[in-house]
Amino acid sequence: MKPDYLLKHLAFPSIFAILMTLFSAFPSGSAPLPEKKGHGVPILLYHRFAVTSSTTTTVTVDEFKSQMAWIKENGFNVIPLAQLVDAYQGKAPFPSPGSIVIVIDDGHRSFYDKAYEILKSYGFTATLFVYPLDVGHNSTMTWSQLEELKINGFSIQSHTFSHLNIKKVRGDMDSDSYEKLINAELLVSKMVLEGKLGVEVDCLAYPYGNFDNAMLKEAIEAGYAAAFTIDPRPNFPGDAPQRLSRYTIVPGMSQKTFARILDTSRPKPDQGPFLPFAGKQTAPAPPNDLLGQRDNTSIPAIRHD
Repeated sequence: MKPDYLLKHLAFPSIFAILMTLFSAFPSGSAPLPEKKGHGVPILLYHRFAVTSSTTTTVTVDEFKSQMAWIKENGFNVIPLAQLVDAYQGKAPFPSPGSIVIVIDDGHRSFYDKAYEILKSYGFTATLFVYPLDVGHNSTMTWSQLEELKINGFSIQSHTFSHLNIKKVRGDMDSDSYEKLINAELLVSKMVLEGKLGVEVDCLAYPYGNFDNAMLKEAIEAGYAAAFTIDPRPNFPGDAPQRLSRYTIVPGMSQKTFARILDTSRPKPDQGPFLPFAGKQTAPAPPNDLLGQRDNTSIPAIRHD
């Protein structure tokens, strides 16, 4: 399914109708964990922020301050996500040891209210993955707030159009309808974000970390240079850019665990990657007929809002 086919044959109301329907599930599997050494680039994934934590993805303001201070005091370098993506496209060398990336999923208003100024105070940047359908609603940031973030050096990228959970739609759809739905989710999100904010959108965060061959194929055809899971491992040279990994930072995470995640950016020569949640839960493992075997299907045993 080519992107221009959908644009020619599906009117926008039809796209929107597809985006809001159908629910089911599909089976999961697992694959062996990689044995990789040397330095990688860990991506730290946050969702929401509050004075006190009330959900499994809400980090407290004090925790976030402490973690950003740890990054600064221990000499780690927060780099833009685009720098890592450029390395996978052959446009730049792989980031140097000690490099880390910070990303925020969902575009919740609490980032703007609680965490934005903390990052600015340390001179750190971040990439926000948002879904346009909800911008300005349900405690999410507004378009003007996203514009402010863009002006101040933060990147805005795609989390699909409606935060699509493919586990809830795939089972009741034939393959053609399913591919059209994914195509619409990816293209419309990209078009709306680029149109509203005047940015290039070439990165995708899979909602809930779920992806399959159809999602991988449509992401490539829609022009996404990289896409991101919630597999808890660093990213290494040679990894498939359509299935890059992120460590979800959860409330109550110990300083020791946080430090070990950061240390994957500059490990000892005989030290493999730190996989704090390995084996606790598995994400759907797609057939290996598109990009080869998926490196790691372990994800944190927590709920991802």
